[in-house]
Amino acid sequence: MEFLNDLGELTDVSAKAFIRRLEKSQKAIQSALKRLEDRGEIERAERGGRALFQITQKGKERINSSGLSLKRKSRDWDGRWYLVSFDIPETQKSSRNLLRRRLLMLGIGKLQRSLWVSPYDYTREVRKIVAHYHLEKYVEVFCSQLLNPKSPSFFASQIWDLEGLNRRYSQFIEKYQPRLSKFKEDPNNSEDLELFKLKRAMKEELSSILLSDPQLPAELLPKGFQGEGCVKLLSQRLNQLLKLLF
Repeated sequence: MEFLNDLGELTDVSAKAFIRRLEKSQKAIQSALKRLEDRGEIERAERGGRALFQITQKGKERINSSGLSLKRKSRDWDGRWYLVSFDIPETQKSSRNLLRRRLLMLGIGKLQRSLWVSPYDYTREVRKIVAHYHLEKYVEVFCSQLLNPKSPSFFASQIWDLEGLNRRYSQFIEKYQPRLSKFKEDPNNSEDLELFKLKRAMKEELSSILLSDPQLPAELLPKGFQGEGCVKLLSQRLNQLLKLLF
């Protein structure tokens, strides 16, 4: 997966330059390319009489699912909340901790110690997790609506640290926007390897932020939330098509 992501960084580069960037042997590169071709994630092509590899639609989709793209295809919200309630005995403490960890990974937030909530319907995913840890008799999933004067966005801010998350996104933009602008304004006066390393650093940092982002519907986010802007900033600079000369 990491190798395919590296391919997605490149636009048109010689084999020697590509190998130098990745600090891998030519044999390792050729072996990885063959595996990607066998899986249908890259294909051979020609341009101007040169033999090339290019990333297929399947390969692009694999790159987009690697943690940089947003988790939700749609953020439409009907105002309902999905609750996960559990009362797991102390004798199964380790399973209880694993359940909480998996709920966090889904983006489900903790309302109370044993009551978790999300605006998204994760019933199917939660049931799979519960079955895996044999916790069926201890866990219930409900659907509800908020019936108090608090606004939905205020309610969400009590569950998730959206302000802290927004600061991380803002700091990401402040850190990388000037550096990206420099490359955009004067692309011929920069080291290609330097840009390659910058893109990789951005991907790693943004992936870390996305892991803690529940990616809530727009109605639940604070004003001026920078999450979408960060992803767009990075996507504008990533080319998902490889044209690699060998």
